Amino acid sequence: MIKIGNSLKNSDFEVIMIGRQNNHFNKNYPFAFKTIHLPMLTKRGKLFYAEFTIRLFFKLLFTPTDAICAVDLDTAIPSYLVAKIRGKKLAMDAHELFTELHEVVSRPRIHWIWLKIEKLILPKFTHGYTVNDYLRHTFKTKYNIDFHIVRNLPLRQNINHEQKEDFVLCQGAVNFGRGWDILVQAIKQMNIKCVVAGDGNYFNKLIELIDYHNAKDNFKLTGMLEPEELKTLTRKAKIGVTLFENTGLNQFQSLSNRFFDYMMAGTPQVCVGYPCYLEILNKFPFAEPIKELSVHELVTALNKVMNDDVKYQDLQEACKIASEVLNWENESQILIEFWNQILPQKLG
Repeated sequence: MIKIGNSLKNSDFEVIMIGRQNNHFNKNYPFAFKTIHLPMLTKRGKLFYAEFTIRLFFKLLFTPTDAICAVDLDTAIPSYLVAKIRGKKLAMDAHELFTELHEVVSRPRIHWIWLKIEKLILPKFTHGYTVNDYLRHTFKTKYNIDFHIVRNLPLRQNINHEQKEDFVLCQGAVNFGRGWDILVQAIKQMNIKCVVAGDGNYFNKLIELIDYHNAKDNFKLTGMLEPEELKTLTRKAKIGVTLFENTGLNQFQSLSNRFFDYMMAGTPQVCVGYPCYLEILNKFPFAEPIKELSVHELVTALNKVMNDDVKYQDLQEACKIASEVLNWENESQILIEFWNQILPQKLG
């Protein structure tokens, strides 16, 4: 979202990004655009979504704007209602299939409610963009809405193949459905170091899992890091991992940020062999995909990459070639063109 806001601001749009207050938010981060952080009395559950929806509705209602862009389904209702009331342009930034998230699918009643909301509200968004062709096809098939594709690619960096340190990195949200049990067992079996950089709804469970497998000496959990800290850590890592369980369409059709972050850092990785990843790797083979998410497959792939110097160098070279094409500087042009069509007369 920071990249999107900065790119639009640098293209002469006025951008206001609204979200909830978050303890991890760095108020000193140099945003190029205005941010509004809604104070929340509740932190999770149904009351949280109800409170957030109401607060967002009234904030949007009285915030001067020419267009409103909802980010995923959980902001769609207030965005649509305010756009309708005020006669403003409306768009959707769909990062995922919200109704296929593990936290949603695993609770049947909640899942049913969000499916009803999705069916009711998504067809109202005739303008929007999503992160890959599989999600685009899903939205088209289910609701006959034709979204653009704007992948969440990293900003371009120079890949210098600096000295790597001997650890495995798993960066990003520590959420359900990301193969943590498989990862912990594989790392313990190989007796290597693994750094987990991130936080999320599975963080405390991960600590319990590490304790259960007696793998404390093998893991370091950093929690949330500042963007520059994370970039430095990613460049130092010997190898990265991108793992998702195939527990729903959102996982199976994923195209994770970390997949590209490792690539941009020149860090080879092991990743799941789901369609979106294989489509990229057929053109730019900078990662080693696994056929299934199992301890044996993961251990075999990690050993293959870490212990074969020729393989490792080939993957690093592929990272460098891919980074020339798969970067935000290129991808952001699609975003800017999209908004130029929505708002031909730019704000300000």
